[in-house]
Amino acid sequence: MDRQEGTLMDKRADRWIDKRADRCIERQEARQMDRREGR
Repeated sequence: MDRQEGTLMDKRADRWIDKRADRCIERQEARQMDRREGR
């Protein structure tokens, strides 16, 4: 694999990790909102 292919794979992996991180953050915020509402 040449360097260009490597960076492309890295970017794809970063994007996938970012999506997962965003979902985790969304869940944490949702939990905090639920706590405030006393659910």
